[in-house]
Amino acid sequence: MREGPDRAREMAETAFLALRLRQGLEIASFERRFGVDIRRVFGRAIEETMALGLTEQAAGWLRVRDDAVLLGDEAFMRFLEPAKDD
Repeated sequence: MREGPDRAREMAETAFLALRLRQGLEIASFERRFGVDIRRVFGRAIEETMALGLTEQAAGWLRVRDDAVLLGDEAFMRFLEPAKDD
């Protein structure tokens, strides 16, 4: 398993690109792929975007809320840099 900037970039791009899709990011798939709890990597981004009403979590998926699609960039940007330890 890769560590460091390349792995962090891959995680960020995976989250960013998945959130741009209607179905969003399947949490279990992310965790299987990278072997890490998504909240450890993106805990702050998840909490912030949920608190702002930009994202929602349901049935194992994290996605941009229907009423926040036009503000999606506000959510996406928060996932571009994984946290070191949230």
